[in-house]
Amino acid sequence: MRLLLLLILTSLCHAAPEALHVRVQQALQQVVDNGPWAALDSVQLEVRAWSCPALSESCLLEVEPLTQRLRGGNVFRVSFLEQGRLLRSLSLSATVRTWEQVPVAARDLPRGHILGPDDLAVEWRETTQLSQVDLPAPTEALGLQLNRYIAQGRLVHHRMLHKLPDLERGQRITVTVSTEGVRVSAAGKLEQDACLGELAPVRLLESGRRLQARIISLDQALVEVTP
Repeated sequence: MRLLLLLILTSLCHAAPEALHVRVQQALQQVVDNGPWAALDSVQLEVRAWSCPALSESCLLEVEPLTQRLRGGNVFRVSFLEQGRLLRSLSLSATVRTWEQVPVAARDLPRGHILGPDDLAVEWRETTQLSQVDLPAPTEALGLQLNRYIAQGRLVHHRMLHKLPDLERGQRITVTVSTEGVRVSAAGKLEQDACLGELAPVRLLESGRRLQARIISLDQALVEVTP
């Protein structure tokens, strides 16, 4: 892992001791080094302009991340203490800029395509704006199906992918209803595609009743009824 950390602190503290300002930078760097950002390939923390208080250089500093988003906007609280007494507290807004090796489409890929080794390439991209996106490792994406068209060079992330179903809609299965130690089984039919372990709607063939059942094998579903 290559970790590049650059702290850019634009300060308005002309009258404050320079040493205190440097200590704040070092404290922020320590928080980033030991926080969740340490796992990323490359990080740049850009802190918005702030007013540094005119305090003694010997005061203690405590830095707490109020948010811990891996990418994008974050807030850090810096507390200045002396002999256990809080002198001043600041909230610093910062943008965590990130660069990572990410999977991209090696060619135009149609919707419904199942990803193979030749479909993906790995590129170094800035991922700052992907604060709410879960990026898969290239090997994690293999064998998954695309739920949309992806143009060549476009980033591939989990929202574009879904696992191939283990059972298909319309497939007949045995539905077992379990309640208070009593188990009753009946023939049923899946109302939608499903994967093992998931809850899926099933319809009993004889009564037509529709139930939510957990898929426990390729031909069995279980409905647990609590009294």
